[in-house]
Amino acid sequence: MRNSAIDLFSRKTGIPKEEISNRYEIIGKSMVIRIPQQFYDEKMLLAKALLSSFKLWSVYEYSGIEGKMRVPKLNLLAGIGTDVVHSENGIKYKLDPS
Repeated sequence: MRNSAIDLFSRKTGIPKEEISNRYEIIGKSMVIRIPQQFYDEKMLLAKALLSSFKLWSVYEYSGIEGKMRVPKLNLLAGIGTDVVHSENGIKYKLDPS
C-alpha cells in the first residue's frame, strides 16, 4: 500500500505499520482488500485512507468465496458502488465488483 495511507492509518489507530497488511487488488478505480481480523474495528478508517491515497472511487472488503459457483463475496466499505472499466492488453472489461 502507499506509504501515506499506511502512515495515516497507523497514526490514527496506533497500530504499527509493520502489522498492516498490504494485500490488495486494484480494478479500474476500485480496490479490493483483505482485512486481517485484528483490524475489523478500524476497517472503515482504513478504507477511507485508501480511498483518498489512491484516488479511488470505491474500496471493497474481500470476505471469502461462497456457493457452488465459487463467487467472491465483497462488501463496499467506502466510496460509491459503481461499474468499473478495467483495461488490459487493449481490451476493456466493464464489471460490477460487488
